Amino acid sequence: MEARSSQELRKVLAIILRVGNYVNHGSGGTGACAFSIETLATTRSFKVGNMSMLQFLCVTLRRANPNFVDELSQSLRHVPAAAREKSVDLQSSIHAFLHEVEFAQKEVSAQPASEGAATLLTNLSSETADIQDASGKAFRACKDLLQFFCTAEEPYECFFLHLSDFVASFRKAWKDGLAAS
Repeated sequence: MEARSSQELRKVLAIILRVGNYVNHGSGGTGACAFSIETLATTRSFKVGNMSMLQFLCVTLRRANPNFVDELSQSLRHVPAAAREKSVDLQSSIHAFLHEVEFAQKEVSAQPASEGAATLLTNLSSETADIQDASGKAFRACKDLLQFFCTAEEPYECFFLHLSDFVASFRKAWKDGLAAS
């Protein structure tokens, strides 16, 4: 939700698109309507005059709002954690948990169970349903996010990694720019 709703991210992406279109097409022409999220990494090395596009972004956005970098970071505060997740490992862990619950259900149904074991099994069954529901929603949300950004980046955490790396680079360039001025 943060990546989709961050107004600060929208501002950054809009400026990158405008600069890219200007560089590639001049002041005339229609230019591109979008760019790949992977392109964010090139803002560090792409030069606009004597500064990188990333430095240009920092200068431009600092003039409009001296707190912009903090607002951007806050609006995407959970993105670094999402970048560290491994969807394959998460799916594997969920599958292993479901398998263990299924095994417990078979064991309890094969022989008379104590009241405590029956209660535990009921709780595990409830947890299983909650986990399946939550993970289904989370993976659907990731798929929707990729559609929103028109990318097929998989595993999902790669998208978040590109975004997280960009925000970290942006923050460093912002800080370096403050130190230089």
